[in-house]
Amino acid sequence: VSQTLSIPANAAGSYRLRFRAAQRGNYQAGAHDFAVLLDGVELARVQPAGTSYEARSLVLSLLAGLHTLSFVGINSSGGASTSFIDDIVLERVTSQ
Repeated sequence: VSQTLSIPANAAGSYRLRFRAAQRGNYQAGAHDFAVLLDGVELARVQPAGTSYEARSLVLSLLAGLHTLSFVGINSSGGASTSFIDDIVLERVTSQ
């Protein structure tokens, strides 16, 4: 899954990417993992611990312009394994 982000010049800076992830609950051959990429560069590799959704977050530094955020299945364990991703939010981090 990929999404293009357009960051205006006056909004460049730090952002927090939040999402929830879980393993598939029915037949699962092994633990599934996936990568989070920004502009084709892997930022994190995620392997949800179980079938209950768990919150994850990353802090990103985004320059002005277009960026591509992607969630890419890796499936290191092989077989019929799946992760679910939900509630994806990108929010600007402002200093207090």
